[in-house]
Amino acid sequence: NLPMPTAAAWNAPVAAPAEPLPTAAGMGCYLETGCPGAQAPRALAELKTFPVRWVRTEIPWAAVEPQRGRFDWERWDRVVDGFHARDYRILGMLCYWADWADRYSDAGIEDFGRYAERVARRYRGRVAAWEIWNEPNDPSFWNSTPERYVQLMRAAYEGVKRGDPNATVVGGSLSGADLGYLRKLLRL
Repeated sequence: NLPMPTAAAWNAPVAAPAEPLPTAAGMGCYLETGCPGAQAPRALAELKTFPVRWVRTEIPWAAVEPQRGRFDWERWDRVVDGFHARDYRILGMLCYWADWADRYSDAGIEDFGRYAERVARRYRGRVAAWEIWNEPNDPSFWNSTPERYVQLMRAAYEGVKRGDPNATVVGGSLSGADLGYLRKLLRL
């Protein structure tokens, strides 16, 4: 129930911050899913104009393993190597079902854990942290229960740790300030 800003507020000049942003600031950078490959070098160069040290990028299961057991790393190697070469800390998002997976089932969740392990192993030492899924409280991203999401998170956590024991693993960022969903996840 916050008041909406007026047009004058939207158009008011913005003063520079009194202190620079913290060096741990970050932003989502989806070079391969949101930016055509030919434009990625330009986007990487432009990124240097922002005071960020962390980048968040998705590495979707369907793109990495389009068929069971057949992996395609080329695009994702370019993304990870591009960020890593520029000294960004990377938060890789492990997300979305492969077309061949049995979605939301125990078998599908186990397969997701194996995908998490393969990706973490491949990018060990280059990707500092892994986020499990995106907005699991939004049915357009996750169309199952919080209980199933927690199962997926556990399988992915174990997979990441097998692939890179030093990586940090975080739960998926939520859509909006969904405190009820967050409390349920924390209870589970």
